Amino acid sequence: LATSMRGMRGTMIDMYRQPEKLHAAMDKILMLQLPEIIFAAKESGNPRVTLLLFRGSDGFMSLEQFEEFYWPGTKQLILTLIEEGLTPCVWFEGVWDQRLDYLAELPEGKVMGIFERTDLSKASEVLRGKMCIAGGMPITLLQTGAQAEIREHTQKTVKTLGQEGSYNMACSTAMVSVPEENLAAWVDATVEFGVY
Repeated sequence: LATSMRGMRGTMIDMYRQPEKLHAAMDKILMLQLPEIIFAAKESGNPRVTLLLFRGSDGFMSLEQFEEFYWPGTKQLILTLIEEGLTPCVWFEGVWDQRLDYLAELPEGKVMGIFERTDLSKASEVLRGKMCIAGGMPITLLQTGAQAEIREHTQKTVKTLGQEGSYNMACSTAMVSVPEENLAAWVDATVEFGVY
């Protein structure tokens, strides 16, 4: 709604001026989109459904607003996908440090969370064993870092987050303009250090 229909400004004004209409619109959109998402995922033969979440991150709204306007519909979407036998792969864009306890409400072992700028040590404390955590490799390091720095960062990340499983080494954002030799250094380091 905030991305393509009302815009961020319009949606945020609606939160104050006409919250009932905003709730009704969000519920309607969710009910219209869910069958399409489920159908497309099942037709593709790939049970993974990618969700891009950014307007719910720490800097966009208070926890109170998050609880009222953002989390109920998002949680319902994720739970419905799980009930349909699909695996939500959720990109938590921005910082979700204040939202981690909400993510812990999701069913254990059914969601992959890819985190952009969330403190992954915190995420691991709250979500270890509940959600597969992915991320940890900054795109800037892959684009401009030395291969030794990439290896060192990979080793540190796996050592910090890879205990007891449920961690997947991944780039924190989409990978663009990464030198081939840096990508190879990252893959080699992940294979070397990523066994636990």
